[in-house]
Amino acid sequence: MLASLLSHNLAMPETIPHVLNIYSCVRQPLATEVSQHSQLNGEYFTFQELVGPDVSSTCLLRIMKQIQQNFEQVTETDMGEDLQQALGLLQAELAVYIPASTTQ
Repeated sequence: MLASLLSHNLAMPETIPHVLNIYSCVRQPLATEVSQHSQLNGEYFTFQELVGPDVSSTCLLRIMKQIQQNFEQVTETDMGEDLQQALGLLQAELAVYIPASTTQ
């Protein structure tokens, strides 16, 4: 996605800070979500919430389902939607930088 934004005709040396800010605004929420799910899965994989000698299969199944849900939430995201959002922001914020020759 970053490559698509940086190769856009609005990405010029003077607009790179804007392009990077747009990328950050669009992708940072997903990166935060991935980090949170990764931390949770790490806790699940080390069985930190299992305490005591009586570990039930129900508890293990619940952990397994939660790990699976955490992976699915991250892997089922559509980067294409994020890219379209970022390109829309790029065009809205930087349309003043379009040279006359590229708009004809």
